[in-house]
Amino acid sequence: MNQQTAPNDALAHLAWVFGNGWTASDVGPAMSCMEADAITAALARARYIDEAEVWLRGHAAADNEEQDTHWGMPQEALRDYVLMLAGEATIVDVLRQALVSMPSAQERELRETFPKITSKLDGVTAGQIEPGALVGALHRVYPPARSWSAAEDVMEQVLT
Repeated sequence: MNQQTAPNDALAHLAWVFGNGWTASDVGPAMSCMEADAITAALARARYIDEAEVWLRGHAAADNEEQDTHWGMPQEALRDYVLMLAGEATIVDVLRQALVSMPSAQERELRETFPKITSKLDGVTAGQIEPGALVGALHRVYPPARSWSAAEDVMEQVLT
């Protein structure tokens, strides 16, 4: 690409490069969650949702600690995460999808590790808690909660 390339062509090229499964699986795990989210958000906001999801899956495959942003996010929830970064979903949507998509053993582990936020998500599902109220609580902090551990930390602050 030359310097005369239009911005849309540059974004299309970026989507083609980072939305490639090989690039995502080779480079994605080496990036921090913040770096991976920045690329994902750029692609998603430019409407390259599928490419953003491929990129995020490549990165998230290496997230294996509770503090990692994408830990505990099955593939179904990663799509919602991409939509969240595009402004079309919320962290509550992402975490609810993650909880219902988990195999039962992993769901149990999530509930044991993050009891406060999983309890609140259960309340949303049962209609006892307004989703917008939970979204508001998770967005009051900076940066907004985008992971299980960050959401649990917010609930710890709110409930004490």
